[in-house]
Amino acid sequence: MDSTRPAYWDIEVSTLSDMLEKGMWSPTETATIKRQLEDRKAQILAGLGNPTQIYWTMKVQRDVDPDCRVRRDPIHGWMLDRWVSEIHCWHPVGYIGSGGRLEDDSREKVIEDVVRPDLIHFLQSHDMQRKGYLEEKAAAAAAIREENEEKATNKVLAAVDSLSTKRLTEFIQVEKAIQTGETVTMHGETLRQFNKMTEAGKKAPPGPMSINPGLHPQVHTRDYSKGEGEEYGK
Repeated sequence: MDSTRPAYWDIEVSTLSDMLEKGMWSPTETATIKRQLEDRKAQILAGLGNPTQIYWTMKVQRDVDPDCRVRRDPIHGWMLDRWVSEIHCWHPVGYIGSGGRLEDDSREKVIEDVVRPDLIHFLQSHDMQRKGYLEEKAAAAAAIREENEEKATNKVLAAVDSLSTKRLTEFIQVEKAIQTGETVTMHGETLRQFNKMTEAGKKAPPGPMSINPGLHPQVHTRDYSKGEGEEYGK
């Protein structure tokens, strides 16, 4: 067994151990956590070491991902685990025992449960846990965020381009008044154009989230006369 990857050290064992280390538990709570911890360790170890488990683990590690293993769980049946270096523990990927799971007439008792025979093909066809998989997914997500941000900007710009110089000036004045906390009442064409631009913003795809949402216009008032922020109307 790889000493850097203890066989029993899954996400549940890691969490329970972390709870004990933090302390601040009553004696009865500490005893309960310790009992759950030892029970989980025994449960994990009981699902390892038999010929079927060893065979499928070697096959998955060779053909799919060297960081994965197959494990027999007493509740869920055959499971696929993966070692996650970032949190230094085994983490369940999913149930893989759909190839021969039988139940009695009452549908209460599982009679048989074997690893699905097409497991390797299934994992590869779903691109599951292939090396570089997470990095590629992150890059794809970033590309989508950038595309959505561009679409959002284009929709708002299209709405702005449709405004006449007079309406654009009115819109800027209204926007400035709103940001400085003034009460604004719009009518007619100004109201229609303002609503048009607002709807364009609502329907645009969401842009990337920011850890700094900005300042609330009702709390922070910009002093445009001193050149703070955009130079409206100058």
